[in-house]
Amino acid sequence: LESLRLLARGDLSEKTVFEEVDLTSLLKELTARQMSNQGGGHIHLQFPDPPPLVSAWREGLTVMFNNLIENAYVHSNISKENLEIDVSVSIDSEWLYINVDDNGVGVEEHERNLVLERFHRGSNSHSLGSGLGLSLVTQQVEIHSGTVKIMESPKGGARVTIALPVL
Repeated sequence: LESLRLLARGDLSEKTVFEEVDLTSLLKELTARQMSNQGGGHIHLQFPDPPPLVSAWREGLTVMFNNLIENAYVHSNISKENLEIDVSVSIDSEWLYINVDDNGVGVEEHERNLVLERFHRGSNSHSLGSGLGLSLVTQQVEIHSGTVKIMESPKGGARVTIALPVL
Protein backbone atom coordinates (compact mmCIF):
# COMPACT_ATOMS: atom_id res chain seq x y z
CA LEU A 1 0.00 0.00 0.00
CA GLU A 2 2.86 2.35 0.78
CA SER A 3 4.31 1.79 -2.71
CA LEU A 4 0.96 2.56 -4.32
CA ARG A 5 0.70 5.74 -2.25
CA LEU A 6 4.17 6.81 -3.40
CA LEU A 7 3.25 6.09 -7.04
CA ALA A 8 0.11 8.20 -6.72
CA ARG A 9 2.04 11.02 -5.05
CA GLY A 10 4.63 10.93 -7.82
CA ASP A 11 1.91 11.05 -10.47
CA LEU A 12 0.68 14.30 -8.89
CA SER A 13 4.08 15.99 -8.53
CA GLU A 14 4.80 19.22 -10.36
CA LYS A 15 7.97 21.10 -11.23
CA THR A 16 7.13 23.59 -8.45
CA VAL A 17 8.36 21.01 -5.89
CA PHE A 18 11.85 21.02 -7.45
CA GLU A 19 14.74 22.56 -5.55
CA GLU A 20 18.52 22.47 -5.65
CA VAL A 21 19.65 19.20 -4.05
CA ASP A 22 23.16 18.25 -2.95
CA LEU A 23 23.24 14.68 -4.28
CA THR A 24 26.34 13.72 -2.28
CA SER A 25 24.87 14.56 1.12
CA LEU A 26 21.51 12.99 0.19
CA LEU A 27 23.14 9.70 -0.86
CA LYS A 28 25.40 9.61 2.21
CA GLU A 29 22.37 10.05 4.46
CA LEU A 30 20.26 7.44 2.64
CA THR A 31 22.99 4.79 2.45
CA ALA A 32 23.86 5.16 6.13
CA ARG A 33 20.18 4.75 7.02
CA GLN A 34 19.83 1.71 4.74
CA MET A 35 22.89 -0.04 6.22
CA SER A 36 21.51 0.58 9.71
CA ASN A 37 17.96 -0.54 8.83
CA GLN A 38 19.15 -3.61 6.92
CA GLY A 39 21.61 -4.63 9.63
CA GLY A 40 24.79 -4.62 7.56
CA GLY A 41 26.08 -4.82 4.06
CA HIS A 42 28.74 -2.76 2.38
CA ILE A 43 27.84 0.35 0.41
CA HIS A 44 30.62 2.26 -1.30
CA LEU A 45 30.04 5.77 -2.63
CA GLN A 46 32.06 7.54 -5.32
CA PHE A 47 31.42 11.16 -6.31
CA PRO A 48 33.11 13.69 -8.58
CA ASP A 49 34.73 16.78 -7.13
CA PRO A 50 33.04 19.25 -6.80
CA PRO A 51 29.93 17.41 -5.57
CA PRO A 52 27.01 17.57 -8.01
CA LEU A 53 23.94 19.69 -7.44
CA VAL A 54 20.70 18.77 -9.19
CA SER A 55 17.38 20.51 -9.64
CA ALA A 56 15.08 17.83 -8.26
CA TRP A 57 12.20 16.83 -6.07
CA ARG A 58 14.02 15.78 -2.89
CA GLU A 59 11.29 13.35 -1.81
CA GLY A 60 11.27 11.79 -5.28
CA LEU A 61 15.05 11.26 -5.24
CA THR A 62 14.74 9.74 -1.76
CA VAL A 63 12.10 7.28 -3.01
CA MET A 64 14.22 6.46 -6.08
CA PHE A 65 17.49 5.79 -4.25
CA ASN A 66 15.87 3.98 -1.32
CA ASN A 67 14.18 1.61 -3.77
CA LEU A 68 17.38 0.97 -5.70
CA ILE A 69 19.35 0.17 -2.57
CA GLU A 70 16.54 -1.88 -0.99
CA ASN A 71 16.26 -3.88 -4.22
CA ALA A 72 19.92 -4.80 -3.94
CA TYR A 73 19.39 -5.97 -0.37
CA VAL A 74 16.14 -7.84 -0.99
CA HIS A 75 16.71 -9.39 -4.41
CA SER A 76 20.46 -10.06 -4.49
CA ASN A 77 20.09 -13.49 -2.83
CA ILE A 78 23.35 -12.84 -0.96
CA SER A 79 23.83 -12.60 2.78
CA LYS A 80 24.15 -9.07 4.09
CA GLU A 81 27.69 -9.83 5.23
CA ASN A 82 28.72 -10.58 1.63
CA LEU A 83 26.57 -8.01 -0.16
CA GLU A 84 28.45 -5.19 -1.86
CA ILE A 85 26.71 -2.17 -3.36
CA ASP A 86 28.61 0.50 -5.24
CA VAL A 87 26.99 3.86 -5.96
CA SER A 88 29.03 5.97 -8.36
CA VAL A 89 28.21 9.39 -9.75
CA SER A 90 29.80 11.01 -12.78
CA ILE A 91 28.92 14.13 -14.71
CA ASP A 92 29.49 15.60 -18.15
CA SER A 93 28.31 18.85 -19.69
CA GLU A 94 24.68 17.72 -20.05
CA TRP A 95 24.06 14.66 -17.87
CA LEU A 96 24.58 13.34 -14.38
CA TYR A 97 25.07 9.55 -14.36
CA ILE A 98 24.37 7.43 -11.31
CA ASN A 99 25.35 3.75 -11.36
CA VAL A 100 24.12 1.42 -8.62
CA ASP A 101 25.97 -1.90 -8.83
CA ASP A 102 25.63 -5.00 -6.69
CA ASN A 103 27.23 -8.44 -6.56
CA GLY A 104 23.93 -10.35 -6.41
CA VAL A 105 22.19 -12.60 -8.93
CA GLY A 106 21.30 -9.77 -11.32
CA VAL A 107 18.35 -9.48 -13.69
CA GLU A 108 17.96 -11.72 -16.72
CA GLU A 109 18.61 -9.78 -19.93
CA HIS A 110 15.16 -10.47 -21.38
CA GLU A 111 13.52 -9.13 -18.16
CA ARG A 112 15.47 -5.90 -17.73
CA ASN A 113 12.88 -3.59 -19.30
CA LEU A 114 9.94 -5.55 -17.93
CA VAL A 115 10.95 -5.21 -14.25
CA LEU A 116 10.89 -1.41 -14.64
CA GLU A 117 7.11 -1.60 -15.14
CA ARG A 118 4.45 -1.83 -12.41
CA PHE A 119 3.75 -5.25 -10.86
CA HIS A 120 6.58 -7.09 -12.62
CA ARG A 121 9.29 -9.01 -10.80
CA GLY A 122 12.35 -10.73 -12.17
CA SER A 123 12.59 -14.53 -12.21
CA ASN A 124 15.84 -14.40 -10.19
CA SER A 125 14.01 -12.87 -7.24
CA HIS A 126 13.44 -15.38 -4.44
CA SER A 127 11.85 -12.92 -2.02
CA LEU A 128 8.44 -11.42 -1.58
CA GLY A 129 7.60 -8.13 -3.20
CA SER A 130 4.87 -6.26 -5.01
CA GLY A 131 6.76 -5.54 -8.22
CA LEU A 132 6.48 -1.81 -7.55
CA GLY A 133 10.00 -0.89 -6.37
CA LEU A 134 11.61 -0.43 -9.78
CA SER A 135 8.44 1.12 -11.22
CA LEU A 136 8.81 3.81 -8.54
CA VAL A 137 12.38 4.32 -9.76
CA THR A 138 11.13 4.57 -13.36
CA GLN A 139 8.45 7.07 -12.36
CA GLN A 140 10.93 9.32 -10.56
CA VAL A 141 13.42 9.16 -13.42
CA GLU A 142 10.68 10.26 -15.81
CA ILE A 143 9.54 13.07 -13.48
CA HIS A 144 13.16 14.28 -13.48
CA SER A 145 13.41 14.07 -17.33
CA GLY A 146 15.99 11.30 -17.16
CA THR A 147 16.53 7.74 -18.31
CA VAL A 148 17.02 4.42 -16.53
CA LYS A 149 18.63 1.24 -17.79
CA ILE A 150 19.43 -2.12 -16.21
CA MET A 151 22.54 -4.02 -17.26
CA GLU A 152 24.93 -6.59 -15.88
CA SER A 153 27.23 -5.14 -13.24
CA PRO A 154 31.00 -5.53 -13.36
CA LYS A 155 30.46 -6.95 -9.85
CA GLY A 156 28.39 -9.80 -11.35
CA GLY A 157 24.92 -8.69 -10.26
CA ALA A 158 22.73 -5.87 -11.53
CA ARG A 159 23.74 -2.40 -12.61
CA VAL A 160 21.07 0.26 -12.71
CA THR A 161 22.20 3.38 -14.57
CA ILE A 162 20.23 6.59 -14.18
CA ALA A 163 20.95 9.67 -16.28
CA LEU A 164 19.55 13.01 -15.12
CA PRO A 165 19.98 16.41 -16.80
CA VAL A 166 22.43 18.72 -15.03
CA LEU A 167 21.51 22.15 -13.65
